Amino acid sequence: MTLPTPVQQSRAEARFIRITARKIRLVVDAIRGHTVKDAEEMLKFIPKGASVPVAKLLKSAKANATNNFDMLEDNLFVKTVFVNEGPSLKRILPRARGRGDYMVKRTSHIIIILEEKQAPVRKPRNAAAAKATAPVKAVVASEAASDKPKRTRKPKAETTEVTDG
Repeated sequence: MTLPTPVQQSRAEARFIRITARKIRLVVDAIRGHTVKDAEEMLKFIPKGASVPVAKLLKSAKANATNNFDMLEDNLFVKTVFVNEGPSLKRILPRARGRGDYMVKRTSHIIIILEEKQAPVRKPRNAAAAKATAPVKAVVASEAASDKPKRTRKPKAETTEVTDG
């Protein structure tokens, strides 16, 4: 039995971005699962302010993958991307009659994880491999049949009709 080779991942993180996590998640959800090239093209045309820091972070994650881990740029795709809330800056906004309202300026942390696409693992098509597994299945099935008795259905109980009269 061969174990799967461990997959390399490249990670980039941007912290304390002064945009709310809710707004960034709209942009991030669009690129999740796409190739890096497709994600870069998508981010160019998304009309949101959050697409600028996300594009910058994607470029950084791509550079980490190619320079630090020797991954091929054409095989990279966005495996995971998520946005967490950062600390909130609390400010006081002056209002009428000497009152003050709180203004909460929210920040976010963005994390992008890129992975290299692997060639799909295929089952062997040769006849020798198929024949090797067939007798094992037949022996197991015959042993299972001889050990357990066959189940029979119980006869249905006869019902008697009750008539009023």
